[in-house]
Amino acid sequence: MKKLLLLLVYVGLVKAQIIPCIVFPSAPACAPPLSTSVSLSSTANPSTLGQSVTITARIAWSGGYYFVTYPNLTGSVTFLDGTAVLGSASVSVDSTAVLTTRLLTGGQHTILAQYSGDTVFPSSSGSFSQSVNASVTLTVTVSPATPVYGQGVTLTATVTA
Repeated sequence: MKKLLLLLVYVGLVKAQIIPCIVFPSAPACAPPLSTSVSLSSTANPSTLGQSVTITARIAWSGGYYFVTYPNLTGSVTFLDGTAVLGSASVSVDSTAVLTTRLLTGGQHTILAQYSGDTVFPSSSGSFSQSVNASVTLTVTVSPATPVYGQGVTLTATVTA
């Protein structure tokens, strides 16, 4: 006869995790603890300055018993560019959180996604590198357009980003 024993394991000052164990005559067999991981992708990498970029965080979980049905992930994901918060999004039924932004400046960015965790799944984070090309155009005009030898000219430089 199999019995299901639930052990409450204290894992810190804030959260405790319930770990299901099956009691056999010889010894209990406990499931590995649940864990999560975050992977990130964007719609354009590299992107250009001012371009709208959609960043997707996909949360995956592992551990626990394979025959136990766990609920969908819930919670939220906070997206950061270094230490600057870009925004937050709720985790959807497909275990993703999506943020669209135009706030990235030119250069290389380390985007961090922090998953809050929920009552079943623990928090975690992941990062990736996003490149933003800041294209600059330099236009030089000469006036007069066809100068003669010895005549003064005016050069006008226009820089657009």
